Amino acid sequence: MSSASSSSSSHSSGASEVTLSGTHCRASVNGDSVEIRAGEVFVNGVSHGPVPAGAEVRYRVSAEGGRLTVEGALRGLPSGQPASGR
Repeated sequence: MSSASSSSSSHSSGASEVTLSGTHCRASVNGDSVEIRAGEVFVNGVSHGPVPAGAEVRYRVSAEGGRLTVEGALRGLPSGQPASGR
C-alpha cells in the first residue's frame, strides 16, 4: 500500500494553521496533533470522521480555539473550541 502526503503551515494575526492532504500524514500546530490515517482525520488522537482520499484537511488554531475543516466543510470541533482544552 502506498501513501502520499503534503502539508503546509502558516502563522499570522495570532493564528496558526496547517493544511494536510494524502492518505497518511501528521502535523503539529500550537501543540495540537492533526493526522490523516486509515481514511480518517484525527485531532489529538480523537477521530473526526472519514476523509476521502486526497481531500484537503485544514486545522487552524487561534485565541478562540481550534477549527477543523475537510474540503472546506467544518468538521468535528465547533468554532471557538480548543482541541486540547486550553
